[in-house]
Amino acid sequence: MNYKQSILAIDDDPMILKLLSVRLRDLKAKVICAEGGEEGLRAAHREEPDLILLDVSMPGMDGFEVCQRLRNDARTRDIPVIFLTGSDDPNQKSRGFELGAMDYVTKPFDACELMARVRSALRQQALVAALEAQATTDSLTGLPNRAAFKRRLNQVFDRARANDTRFMLMFIDLDRFKQVNDSLGHSVGDQLLIAVSDILRRSIRSATNGFRERDSDFVARMGGDEFTVVVENVDDETWALDLADRLRSTLTQQINIDGHQVHVGASIGIRLCDKDDGNPDELMRDSDTAMYHAKAEGKGRCVLFDEQMHHAVAARLDLEQALHLVLDKQELSLAYQPVIDMDQGELRGFEALLRWVHPRLGNLSPDLFVPIAEETGLIIPIGRWCINEAFRQLRRWRNSNDIPEGLHMAVNLSKVQLMNNDLEQVIAEALHVNDLEPKDIHVEVTESTIMHDVERIVPVLDRIRDMGISIAMDDFGTGYSSLASLHRFPVDILKIDRQFVNSMMQSREHAAVVNAIVTLADNLGMTVVAEGVETSDHLLLLQAMGCTYGQGYYFAQPLPNETITNMLKKNSWFGNDLSDAEESLDQSDRLTELI
Repeated sequence: MNYKQSILAIDDDPMILKLLSVRLRDLKAKVICAEGGEEGLRAAHREEPDLILLDVSMPGMDGFEVCQRLRNDARTRDIPVIFLTGSDDPNQKSRGFELGAMDYVTKPFDACELMARVRSALRQQALVAALEAQATTDSLTGLPNRAAFKRRLNQVFDRARANDTRFMLMFIDLDRFKQVNDSLGHSVGDQLLIAVSDILRRSIRSATNGFRERDSDFVARMGGDEFTVVVENVDDETWALDLADRLRSTLTQQINIDGHQVHVGASIGIRLCDKDDGNPDELMRDSDTAMYHAKAEGKGRCVLFDEQMHHAVAARLDLEQALHLVLDKQELSLAYQPVIDMDQGELRGFEALLRWVHPRLGNLSPDLFVPIAEETGLIIPIGRWCINEAFRQLRRWRNSNDIPEGLHMAVNLSKVQLMNNDLEQVIAEALHVNDLEPKDIHVEVTESTIMHDVERIVPVLDRIRDMGISIAMDDFGTGYSSLASLHRFPVDILKIDRQFVNSMMQSREHAAVVNAIVTLADNLGMTVVAEGVETSDHLLLLQAMGCTYGQGYYFAQPLPNETITNMLKKNSWFGNDLSDAEESLDQSDRLTELI
């Protein structure tokens, strides 16, 4: 017989227990009997009943102590207790209520009173259980939600400690859910989440069949397109990793949603948990960290957490916190790299490059901290500072007559800045405050930045260009669609990525790419700047291709403004004199073969 609810009766008198069983028969509830406090506590842990009837006066451990121990245990603290007592002492009843008792029934029992009080308690408990189920169940998929997951994970963790076992925690994120949601609508997206939840439940049930005796493994939805899976009693690491990979493989298969053939895929972070591994919150953090590593490695992967990942996350958080203070602490600076007319050996402008001297870590590469600034939005105030500082420095040089007329200053813009509403105002104000003309300024954006959101970014570049500012596409040649669609973009200058320039001498293919870019730009009326010019051979080959402008260590590395000021006075920009390069022109036939 299946019972909807259960009652645990704890009393040292077998006759009382038998009487309770008979009296409560009509409730259609399962009645479990325990003789004495110790047996009652074991039964409460084992059965987790909906209600406990507890005798106050028992030898050894009385009802008050039993109640206290029930309330001190996370598994039993919320089970309602009705005390059974033959005493009318108000102090005794007061003590029971202080311990959390729900009610009292006086011996000898009145059958009607007993039934009424027990019915009331069960109804109340059923209502609490229903509300709790509603609060802990994901309304879309029917899976446990985040709150329920955390509670069940605590229980799993306690069992692992008590039984000296291991369990695995998987954090699953769907790779292409947003695209499905955006393209096919939220209704299809919701049905996809339901389908994924069913797939996960079936897969776990199938994979663990016969592997363990109890149904303690579970799937939960954390929100959005994130799911978690917990599997207990995992002794074999290889089996655990294989299970995760089978889940990943299953989720990459085609899913039919209302006639739409959907492919989503998943990235899975795995945490194998021992009894001594931190606490449940840390285990959740670790599996989440492993999942993000799976995403960063190209999605559609399973990654097992290791401590190095945690150290990397902690280091990133440390950088993020320090990044909030860099402007107040004046830890940022700009370095300036000259742009040179390679035919004339003359200076044509500068690119301003961001630098951060961390008080503890020293000089940090922009590749390390700029992505963090973009993710956190800190790139907006930092970018505003860069624009103002670069413009201010150009004005300082001009005021001191250290800089020839007509030289430009180039500043780099990120996609976050380009999608910020006040960018044009920031640039216009910086021009006005520093008494500069728009023709004095270039803004540089990478090819990938433009391709990130063409529909939003291109109009911003159009407006900046309409101000009279030149637009440079940085790192050109590293993208995939630029050659075919370059005419669509408001670009005046192409900056050839340094990886092509650096490898021209060793790779005929890269030399051909550089030559093609120079020819393409010439046909489109654009200027070309070659980055990464480091040797006289680079210089000669680029000259042979017809590339006029260059930037790189052969001329000067990015330098502080004081150093640039001294170099301006000398006006020498080649690593070797231009005459030295001209004496090497007998190499030009060999170099031209690479074109």
